[in-house]
Amino acid sequence: MRRERGQKRDRSEQQEHRHQQADGANMIARAPERPDLQSSEAVPPLSYQQVVSAFGEAAQAINEKTDLDTLLHLVAERICSLLSIRRCSVYLKEPKIGVFRGQVAHSDGNIDPAIKRLTAGIEADGFTQEILRTQKPVLIANAQSDPRPVRSAMLEYNVRAMLGVPMVLRGEVIGLLFLDNEDLPHTYTPEEQELSQTFANLVAIAISQSQLTAELRSTLSTAAQQNAMLRRAAVLEDRLTDLMLDGANLCEIAAAVTEVTGKPCSIHDAEFRRLAHASPPDAGSTRMLDPAGLRNPAVRKALEALTARRPTVLPPLPAAGLHRRSMIALVRVSDEKCGYLVLTEHGTRFGAQDVIVARRTATIIALELSGKQRVADADSHAAEALARDLLHGSDEDISLARRADYHGLALAEPHVVVLFSLREQGTQAALTTASVTDA
Repeated sequence: MRRERGQKRDRSEQQEHRHQQADGANMIARAPERPDLQSSEAVPPLSYQQVVSAFGEAAQAINEKTDLDTLLHLVAERICSLLSIRRCSVYLKEPKIGVFRGQVAHSDGNIDPAIKRLTAGIEADGFTQEILRTQKPVLIANAQSDPRPVRSAMLEYNVRAMLGVPMVLRGEVIGLLFLDNEDLPHTYTPEEQELSQTFANLVAIAISQSQLTAELRSTLSTAAQQNAMLRRAAVLEDRLTDLMLDGANLCEIAAAVTEVTGKPCSIHDAEFRRLAHASPPDAGSTRMLDPAGLRNPAVRKALEALTARRPTVLPPLPAAGLHRRSMIALVRVSDEKCGYLVLTEHGTRFGAQDVIVARRTATIIALELSGKQRVADADSHAAEALARDLLHGSDEDISLARRADYHGLALAEPHVVVLFSLREQGTQAALTTASVTDA
C-alpha cells in the first residue's frame, strides 16, 4: 500500500512539473518582443556618438564663417538624418516680442519662404506653449485631430505625427525644432526624443555663438566704416582750415568739398544767391537749387525748418527743375542765418560721410564769417573811438597819430566833421569845416 501511494505521488509530481513546463513555454511564446532585442537591420538605434558627430559639423560651420541660414539648414538636415525622417523646420525666438519666427526648413522641396512667414508661440498655439512650459520634447501622435497645434498649419503641410523639441540655453528656450515624417508613419521612441533634446541643446550653443559672432563682425565692420568716414572728414577739415588760413575764397572751398564727395557743391548767401559752385567733370550740367527754387513750397518749408545741427535732404522736385535729391546745410553765425551749403546727389546716394562733410564745411564757413564779422566790428568800433578821441582830445597826440595812420586817416589834411544832435522835434545837424587837428 505504501509502495502504491508513493508511486501515485511520483506520478502526480511528474504531471505537475510537465504542466509548469507547458505554462512556462506558453508565457515565453506570449511575451512581447523587447525593443532593444529587435533586429537592428531595419533601423539602427540612434547613439550619443552620432549626435555629437552631427553637432561637430555644426560647430565646424561656425568656424568657416557660415551665415545663420546655412547653419540652420545644416542643423535641420542633420536631425532628419539622425532620426530617419523627412522634414524639420527651425524657429528662433525674437526677444523683443517673445514669439518664435520661422527661419528655414529641410524637406523634399524648398519651403523656406513659407516657413519664414510662420510664427510659433502665440496664445492659440497650445503645442508650443506646452514645449515652452516643460522645456522638454512634446510628441503629438495625431497632429490633425489633436487640439494643441494650429490645425490649419497641420492640414496645409499634411502633418501626421510631430515631435517638438526646444533648444534650451541657460534655462531659456531660444529656438524650436519641429520634426515630422510628412504622411509616412514614424515612431519617436523615448531614446530618440532624449537624444533629439541633447542635439537641440548643443545646437542652441552653436546658434548663440553664431549670432554673437555675426554681431561682433557687424559691430567691427560698422566701427571700421565710421572710423574711415571720420578720417576722411578730418582730412577735409584740415584741408578747409588750411584753405581758410591761406585766405582761400568760397570757390576753392566748394571745389574741395566736391573733390572729397564727388558731388556738385554750391555755397549761397542768406538770400540764396549763389556765391560759389564746383562740380565733378562727369556731372555735366546738373541743375542745382537756386533762388528760383524758393518759389516751391516744399523748398521754403525745408529751409524754414533747417537747423545747424543736421543737414536736411530734399527729394527730387521736377516742378522746380530739380531731378535729383539735394542736401542743404545751414551756415549760421550766432543766431543769424548767413548762408547755405548745397550738395546735389550724383554718382552714389547720399551717405553718412556726405552728412559729416556738409555739416563740418558749413561750420568752418560759419567760423570764418564770424571771424571776419568780428574783425569788421572791431574796425568799426576802433574808427568810432578814434573820431571821438580826435573831437574831444582824450588821447595823446602820438597815440592819435598812430591810430589815425592805421585807419588811413591823414591828420594834416582838412576834414569835414558832421555833428548830429537828437531833439524832440527832429534831428538837427550842425556842419563845421575845420582841420581835424584843430577840432
